[in-house]
Amino acid sequence: MKTVAIAGTFDSKGKEFLFLKELFEEIGLKTLTLHTGTFNPAFTPDVSNNEIAAEAGENLSEIVAMKDRARATAAMSRGVEKIIPRLYKEGKFDGIISLGGSGGTSIITPAMRA
Repeated sequence: MKTVAIAGTFDSKGKEFLFLKELFEEIGLKTLTLHTGTFNPAFTPDVSNNEIAAEAGENLSEIVAMKDRARATAAMSRGVEKIIPRLYKEGKFDGIISLGGSGGTSIITPAMRA
């Protein structure tokens, strides 16, 4: 059975990502979810935003406390850019999808190209 990685900001777009996850699962696909937002997600992801921030060498609580969207976006992008290729090489997923506005897109697309 194939697995689709679903990566994105599950805090601001949680309902949309949960809907997408459920659609994939209804047609028999497995999902691997990665939360790249800085706030609490709408559902529990497989890979948390804390894990993604740590992969970038950052502490999520410190990023949130700074209230600097540019820094948060850059940190989460660096983290997910490391995690996505590794998980793919480990055979954890077969394809990847994301949704988002400009912020979410700028976080995920570098990882999709890696």
